[in-house]
Amino acid sequence: MKSRLIKNHAWSLAVALLVTLAACAQSRTQTSGVPALTAAQRQCTGTMLLEQGTTFPGDCIVQDFAGGTSQTIAQLRGGKPMIINFWASWCVYCIKEMPDLQRASERVAGRVSFLGLDLLGVDGETPGAAARLAQRAGAHYPLAYDRDGVVYHQVCPCRGRPLMPTTIFLRADGTIAFLKFGPLTAAELRSLIRIHLGTEV
Repeated sequence: MKSRLIKNHAWSLAVALLVTLAACAQSRTQTSGVPALTAAQRQCTGTMLLEQGTTFPGDCIVQDFAGGTSQTIAQLRGGKPMIINFWASWCVYCIKEMPDLQRASERVAGRVSFLGLDLLGVDGETPGAAARLAQRAGAHYPLAYDRDGVVYHQVCPCRGRPLMPTTIFLRADGTIAFLKFGPLTAAELRSLIRIHLGTEV
C-alpha cells in the first residue's frame, strides 16, 4: 500500500512538472518575435520612485512595436515635450482613451511627442493581444514594448495588477510635469496638455 502511494505521488509530481514546462514554453512562444530584455534595460531601473518634478530616465530602452527595434525614450522624445501612456490589452479603460490620444497626437504633431508603452509580459500580455487592441483603437502614434514593465515599475511599484492606464506628461527638458493614474477623458487630456506642456490642442 505504501509503495503504491509513493508511486502515485511521484506520478503527480511528474505531471505537475510537465504542465509547468509546457506553460513556460507557451510563454516563450507568445513573446517570440520581440527581442529579449537586455542588460541595458535592466540598468535603467533607478533607485528612487519617479514623481512630479524628477527627471525621467531617457536612457531607458524600449522596443518598437513594428519590428522590435530598440530605441531610448530620449531618442523618441526628440527634444520635445512628450506624453507617455502605459497600457495593456487587458486594461478595460485603455481601449476607451486610445482614440482620444490619437486625435490629440494629430493636433499637436511636431510640437508634442506621443509614446504608447505596452506592458509586454505583464499579467500574460502578448504581442498579438497588444496589436489587436491598438488596431481596434486606431492608434497610429508611436507604440513600443516596455518588456516586463521595467520602465513602468519606476513610476508605480505596484504589487499585484498595475494601475492602468498610466500617463506621464514630460517637459521638453525631460522632467515630469504631471502623472495621471487611471483613464483620461478627451477634455481632461486637452486641459493637461495646455496646463503642463504649454500647448493648445
